Amino acid sequence: MSSNNNNNPPKKVFSLSLLKPSPRVGSSSQPSTQLSSQSSISTSSQATTPSILSFFKAKPITSSSSQSSQSQTSSQTSSQTSSQTTTTTTTTSIGVKRRLSDIIDSGDEFNHLENEQEEYYGTPFDYFNNSNSTNTDTNLNINSSNSNSKANVKDDSSYERYEDLGNGSYKIGNYNVKFPFKPYACQASMMSRILEGLDNKENCLLESPTGTGKTLSLLCSSLAWQEEDKKIKKKELEEKRKLSLESKQRMIEKKQLIDAAATISTSTSTSTSPIKQEVITPSTSPMKNEELDLEAYKYEKGLQTDYCGTGIGKFEPTKIPKIINKKPRYETTETTPSFSQNNKDSIPYENDSTTQKFAKKRSPTIFFCSRTHSQIKQLTGELKKTPYRPNMVVLASRDQYCINPLLKDVPKKLEKCKKLIQDHGCRYKKNESPSPLGKSPDFIPGGRKEVWDIEDLMEAGKAGRDCPYFASRDMVQKADLIFCPYNYLIDPQIRKNFTDKVSESIVIFDEAHNIEDAIMETSSFDSSLEELIEHCYQSFKDCIMNSRIMGTLSKERALAIHFCYKLLESIIAWINKKVQTLTPIDFEKHRNIWKGEMILNIFQEFGLNESNFCTFSGYLTLLSNDGADDSNDTIKNGITGGALSISSKDKAGGSSGGGNVRKLDQIPQRAFKLLESFEKVSTMIFENKNWIEDYRLVLQKTSSFQANGGKKSHKGTKWNYQFGIWAMSPRIAFSSLAKATRSIILTSGTLSPLYSFPMELASKFPIAAEMGNLPDIAQRAWIGTLSHGVKGTKLICTHGPSEGLDFQDSLGETILQHIELIPSGVLCFFPSYGFLEKLLSRWDETGVLKRINSKKRYFYEPKNQKEFAETLEKYRDEIKQHPNKGAILFAVCRGKVSEGIDFSDEYARGVIVVGIPYPSLVDLKIILKKDHNDSNKKGISGGDWYKLQAYRALNQALGRCIRHKNDYGSILLIDERFTQIGNWNSLSKWTRSCIKNNRNLETSLLSLKSFYNSKINLS
Repeated sequence: MSSNNNNNPPKKVFSLSLLKPSPRVGSSSQPSTQLSSQSSISTSSQATTPSILSFFKAKPITSSSSQSSQSQTSSQTSSQTSSQTTTTTTTTSIGVKRRLSDIIDSGDEFNHLENEQEEYYGTPFDYFNNSNSTNTDTNLNINSSNSNSKANVKDDSSYERYEDLGNGSYKIGNYNVKFPFKPYACQASMMSRILEGLDNKENCLLESPTGTGKTLSLLCSSLAWQEEDKKIKKKELEEKRKLSLESKQRMIEKKQLIDAAATISTSTSTSTSPIKQEVITPSTSPMKNEELDLEAYKYEKGLQTDYCGTGIGKFEPTKIPKIINKKPRYETTETTPSFSQNNKDSIPYENDSTTQKFAKKRSPTIFFCSRTHSQIKQLTGELKKTPYRPNMVVLASRDQYCINPLLKDVPKKLEKCKKLIQDHGCRYKKNESPSPLGKSPDFIPGGRKEVWDIEDLMEAGKAGRDCPYFASRDMVQKADLIFCPYNYLIDPQIRKNFTDKVSESIVIFDEAHNIEDAIMETSSFDSSLEELIEHCYQSFKDCIMNSRIMGTLSKERALAIHFCYKLLESIIAWINKKVQTLTPIDFEKHRNIWKGEMILNIFQEFGLNESNFCTFSGYLTLLSNDGADDSNDTIKNGITGGALSISSKDKAGGSSGGGNVRKLDQIPQRAFKLLESFEKVSTMIFENKNWIEDYRLVLQKTSSFQANGGKKSHKGTKWNYQFGIWAMSPRIAFSSLAKATRSIILTSGTLSPLYSFPMELASKFPIAAEMGNLPDIAQRAWIGTLSHGVKGTKLICTHGPSEGLDFQDSLGETILQHIELIPSGVLCFFPSYGFLEKLLSRWDETGVLKRINSKKRYFYEPKNQKEFAETLEKYRDEIKQHPNKGAILFAVCRGKVSEGIDFSDEYARGVIVVGIPYPSLVDLKIILKKDHNDSNKKGISGGDWYKLQAYRALNQALGRCIRHKNDYGSILLIDERFTQIGNWNSLSKWTRSCIKNNRNLETSLLSLKSFYNSKINLS
């Protein structure tokens, strides 16, 4: 060990006292560096204890030579004792595996971590268990100096190894993976890591650039594992049945002996003829797989084990044979029962516990999640390329699946659909469950559409006049692979509709760079005061004021209505009181923010607390269909589609299920959705009070100009009141999902840096790596930086310099000269819509925009979804019509163009990024998130988080260029900050290998021209 003890230990690093042997591992009297073979033998009978890294993920101290010698000594000791015992030996060294309880009991020091919770770790790298996974090509290798001393450490080359078995099958790890072509090294490495994670029930965090076959690797590896798991479970079931049959036969033979002994005894005592015994075979025996309870029989003293009547004692069957935990299926009398092949009572019921015990266990379901439905269509397209044909289903909303012409132009179909079903009935919704489309043989393995997408199911639905939305839900139960958007799993309200499928499942989040933001959004509540009053409170008030409705409701539903009404009334009263005391930020903004225990106190003022929030949840479930669509139009409690309806039976206070429902009044679906959102957040808070600091309760008012003047404010101005409960961390919602699943795989082309995900999600990701790109990526991608434009103008795209006209004019000329060299389509990204609009306005005035249009017709990304679809279509058509000239599409980072859309080949031969897309510091959520991270010393700082958001959005835009192994293109990074090599570490791994630092315009143009000249033959 190092002799220098004067330096304080670095923060969050374990003391070397942890290396002392625990009483449960070895003798505490022996020093850790001198383990005898006797101590090793004494521990050999114990199970190998988990690594300390697996619990704390602490950075091991491995540089000392004495530690190396210690490892060698331990290795020699283990090898000596291995000949004496076959069990695994455990030695105490730096890599020793010790449980948290062992360390506590041993009295070892915890140093800086003595008050830490187990979920948190000291450094970014402490989250990764490198004893199971080490990627030498990334910054995740925390054990590089002593990696050879650990047998279970793998490097990239070991992950990349595979064996070609022929016929498109490859041996990767312990699995035969079917792959459509010979895997690249990065694909083999990714599949190997996924299989390792699934084997060990570990989460995976894998970055793989676009164009490297990431989706194929995910599908083939996970489906190969699932296929093998099914084989294992089938084999285990067959073995259990075989053992059960053998056990049954033994019990039958014992029973025959017992019956024979009883018959002889009875015959001797009564002097009557012996009872004829029937031969019992396994097929006729009612005793199926049970164990015989020998205490069910009483023997007279002296009875020996000869049941054929030769014993000296007398056998008395004082009661019938009793089967452990089992009620006999045959008639029981004190005489010996007769078993006949025609005796139906001897056949066990199909739904008894014995049958269930030997039922085939379900293999984990695979959920493959992506952000948008268009991305899901790409996923199903990739599945078609694989040899695998699992039972699959694509889950989507009514907005995607509805085929009813009456709702064609309705943007939000949920409420209208439910109202249509309730009032008149939808002609496409079948009353039977599953529906004919839901059980169609066309959509199962071997069927005409064994791999399908949303459009395929819609076409079949239209042809058969059967709703594809409800058909897809009918398919869920038998599905092995489920494609769905993020919110189906990260939203607890939606997830509970198929809890049994989620349990022990494999969840893959593709394009997971946005998973943190998506989880925080679904874990938050937002509403305006106007919405609370008009859409929610007033609906419940009208219901209560209607005596005809309240008089016909059952007691439970009446109590539920009153509870929700009082809760809303309390919330609105609190808001009206607090808006008078808001702190002014400026003339147009006033707000107050509460956090921690203050939020619980406010909930107490609402009348909601830890003792009754479950009551609120139950009442809300009673009053709504809880997000689930029952196969019948009438839900059990008389509530249909969020509308309060009273059945003919409800007047008597009985159950309304099955009664004729007549609509008296209605509470809108949006009122229930608003309350459900509030209930979801309140439940997260009360069930995770230890993490209450993750929430902020925000009340703010902002002024907006009104041409006709506002009724409650001075002329021309209206005050808008906003009430919100915002999650500042995704860990609460993610941890609930992680506990329910087997493994979660987060993957994207732009996850770097990886260390932030375990910190933000408060979950361990033992398998973590940045995959490399294809070997020839440097020949197919040109990436250059540029700090100075025309006339040597420095290009710094921050708020101050970008306001200058010289900057704006130089930037326009610089972009113009570069796009003259780029063939076909070009995507040009800006940090924000405001930045883009400002530049377009200036370029229009100076004529630069007209000159750009003469070189390439320009388009810009609109905010409206419908307009965006039209713009995108026009952009593609222009490139098809003029493939050499092409077009340019101005877009924004974090916009629709930058994510989820495939711009392969000529549609993005060039990508230009202007500036670094930092989030707006005017956004209150951004301000609060930075403050939260700074106050939470166990995670990343607010500044680091802020930078991560910028570079992840940047990397996502860069990923639009190279989309497959034969694609090529250029990426131009315009900003002086890009020329600073220190900032390159925040870029994706594949871009760092290609980047060139072109500080001036002339160098950049010459290099770019040379690149495209070399690609002329490929065009």
